[in-house]
Amino acid sequence: MSKTARAAAIGVRRAWLGVGAPVIALVAVIIALVVFAFASVARDQDRAFERNSATLVSEWP
Repeated sequence: MSKTARAAAIGVRRAWLGVGAPVIALVAVIIALVVFAFASVARDQDRAFERNSATLVSEWP
């Protein structure tokens, strides 16, 4: 590989890393937010189920 081609390859590699790293970081942040939101909704659903179950049991004749 010539010196020019090698320099171009290094430049392309740096460009991919410069663009790819923030994209990967953004994807990781979005995944973390989705997991947090899903866990929050699941927690709320569990509490609602617990309240509704307690209400049904207390109203049972």
